[in-house]
Amino acid sequence: MQITNRALLLAGGLLIGLGLIFLALNFIPGWSFGKAWPLIFFLLAAGFIVPISMFPMYREWIGALFIPGALMVAFGLIFFYNTLTGDWRMWAFGWLLLPTAVGIGLALAAGYSGWGKTVVDVGLWLALAPLALFALFGALFGGWLLRIVGPALLLLAGLGLLVRSIGRARG
Repeated sequence: MQITNRALLLAGGLLIGLGLIFLALNFIPGWSFGKAWPLIFFLLAAGFIVPISMFPMYREWIGALFIPGALMVAFGLIFFYNTLTGDWRMWAFGWLLLPTAVGIGLALAAGYSGWGKTVVDVGLWLALAPLALFALFGALFGGWLLRIVGPALLLLAGLGLLVRSIGRARG
């Protein structure tokens, strides 16, 4: 398939997705654009991530689109949480999810594009440190949901570090 056709396919798919979302909002009782507007960030994320699979011939550099795609997913998740729970105070520490998203995007990009294990590791550490701080602040100062999710994230991060430490000690 030619590059022009792939780009048109992508643009058409995104417009269809947007149309389906707006149409569905009219049929879901109790939902309105005021509650569903964070979906726009997920569509933007798809606009960055879908081309990665559509243009594999540019693998060396197109993987970099994982970074803005991960950021759009993070914005979508944060704003969905804010909209559904009304906990807008979370932004006091919620911004820590943005460098986490950059780290995840960097690790995905490096893994996909073959930038090397060192870049993948940098991305993972860039994701882990602010995520741990977000979890700590969420456990201490967050709304009811973040007071559950925060400690769970801290437990998972601690277990991950222990498993990694044991794996290195054996290897």
